[in-house]
Amino acid sequence: DARGPRPFAQIRISSLDVKLGIRMLGKYPWLSGVAVIGMTIAIAVGAGAFGFLQALFDTSLPLDQPERVLSIQYRDIRQGGNRQTVGDLLQWRGSLRTLKDMAAFSDDRRNLTIPGQVPQPVDIAEMTASGFRIARTAALLGRTLLDDDEQPGAQPVLVIAHDEWLQRFGADPAIIGREVRLDGAWFTVVGVMPDGFLFPVRHHFWTVLRLPNHAEPGVGRTVNVFARLADNATSAQALTELSLVPDRTAAEFPRTHATLRPRIIPYATAFSAAGEAGAQLVRVVWQILISLLLVVIAANVAV
Repeated sequence: DARGPRPFAQIRISSLDVKLGIRMLGKYPWLSGVAVIGMTIAIAVGAGAFGFLQALFDTSLPLDQPERVLSIQYRDIRQGGNRQTVGDLLQWRGSLRTLKDMAAFSDDRRNLTIPGQVPQPVDIAEMTASGFRIARTAALLGRTLLDDDEQPGAQPVLVIAHDEWLQRFGADPAIIGREVRLDGAWFTVVGVMPDGFLFPVRHHFWTVLRLPNHAEPGVGRTVNVFARLADNATSAQALTELSLVPDRTAAEFPRTHATLRPRIIPYATAFSAAGEAGAQLVRVVWQILISLLLVVIAANVAV
């Protein structure tokens, strides 16, 4: 043939093959049903597994310029884990010029009591007001947290997610100004965020994280610190600047900082499996195993 070999040239499907296949389906309906069910289950399991991996390693961040939002950490080289505190945050705020709008948050769990409803435990992000400036997402109703909310004596306020507004408050357009209880304290709802906003880590409620005016590095509660790069600054420059701080701190506070090393990573990976060492290799291995499982199931059905 002048046109050369054609792929799949030996594969022929005739009307007789189709008729034979239909006849076999009719002759062995239970076997055919088992094959169909088996393939359906295999496809469902495969799709679910790939969906789980996608969610587990998802690094998307629905923010303005998400690549410029960074997580700032102190990594303990002996015991592992992150150990940055409120005191470290205050030190970084006063010494780092490559980062701006540095913020912090801490997870908390409290009982939410809405008048007329049964109290329910909810997860809350205690976050500095600067966290919303970093997110650059305006409230759908009302406002977000403000610096004034962090001041001593300020009225406790609460910002809620869109889905909570729908489910717990019936999409009440007059929600702003309503009061709810978190444990034993009353909070005023001041804002409702747009649909899909669950920052910093899938949170649905936000209250103020109040910081002291002064605290030594290593002192205070452990917090998650994040910031947005200053204009024209790069992550490498920020890490270089941050690396100069621990040398002085370790000399002055050896008990708390001798084994700590600074780390700056994209915020999108800081709280996902994708941020762990070797995570991408694990992801590829699991995808290969799942694919092989589907091939085995398909081969057995074909036989």
